[in-house]
Amino acid sequence: MSFILNNRDQCVPIYVPNGDSFFPNGTCMNVPRSVPALDGYCNTPTGSRQQVNKITSYIDGSNVYGSSAAELIKLRDPNFPEYMAVSLGKNLPPNNDTSACTLTVQGESCSIAGDSRVNVVPSLGSYHTLFVQEHNRIVNLLKGLGWTDSEELFQEARKINIAQIQQITYNEFLSWFLTREVMNQNSLLITGGRTSYFTGYDSTINTDIANDFGIAYRIGHSWITNQMQLHTDFPETSDINDPDVKNIENAYLNPHMLYMRGRTGASRMLKWMTETKCPRTDRFVEDGARNKLFLKNGVSFDLAALNINRGRDHGIPPYWKYRTNLCGETLADPSSWTSLTWHDNITIELLKSVYQ
Repeated sequence: MSFILNNRDQCVPIYVPNGDSFFPNGTCMNVPRSVPALDGYCNTPTGSRQQVNKITSYIDGSNVYGSSAAELIKLRDPNFPEYMAVSLGKNLPPNNDTSACTLTVQGESCSIAGDSRVNVVPSLGSYHTLFVQEHNRIVNLLKGLGWTDSEELFQEARKINIAQIQQITYNEFLSWFLTREVMNQNSLLITGGRTSYFTGYDSTINTDIANDFGIAYRIGHSWITNQMQLHTDFPETSDINDPDVKNIENAYLNPHMLYMRGRTGASRMLKWMTETKCPRTDRFVEDGARNKLFLKNGVSFDLAALNINRGRDHGIPPYWKYRTNLCGETLADPSSWTSLTWHDNITIELLKSVYQ
């Protein structure tokens, strides 16, 4: 697998047309193809090309504990293995690979966590920090109840932490995103009248993440804000040369905000996020992600364009086919603009402007 990951020479570049409102003429975004995957039996696939999923497909706290035993060993405290490793100020442990992020202040470091995307934006780093600290908090609670064995402490704290993540995902996040009515209709709620659960493991069930979900869940990119901010009760104490509010293009791959205000950036950012509404769930992507993704030396990417290009890379069928195959609806192959009955008029006019 490492050979495949390190030797990707197949690209699906995005050529920006002349006259673009943001990118200069002649711009080409370099987009490597997703890593091809072997089939479920580790054979070279003979059918449709599939892609590698580097993280587990279960809601199992892999962002905290990693997706392999080897990763987990690196993330546990070597001296007190019941705990997850942390650095000064209970922040995430440092990553010795300095290419994992962009360091702008001496003495700071990239972070290491269960998911390699931990350094993409400070908000992600804050989430990772939260659940690592939660694991360690649970360990301390169990010790107070008389637990002493290091491995038992670790595994029990891990189990409780994962259960909390599942609870948040299904009963809080999905209940808001899909609505409780939809959750009830599809028996997705894990509380509220349900009395039985499957607690075993069935190796015959394919739990791979479907490309259908992978492309649809990019709707989350419409929630990205243009700015990152640290909450503070005393904004007047903010350093004018290092403000608590930063444009997101200045925060990509830069962990500095987590080190601010005496290394309390993670908790301050989490508090800011709990008090701040994200953009609406829609087809729009904020400028900081649409035009200024990973901005460096005047070069950046367009996240919306990358999403569309990734869909082509993965061979994603048209929307109407998903509606027909997954939802049981009968939608004919659109033969004219007027047949796009599931789109509003504004969207149809926008599609007309970019398709011949």
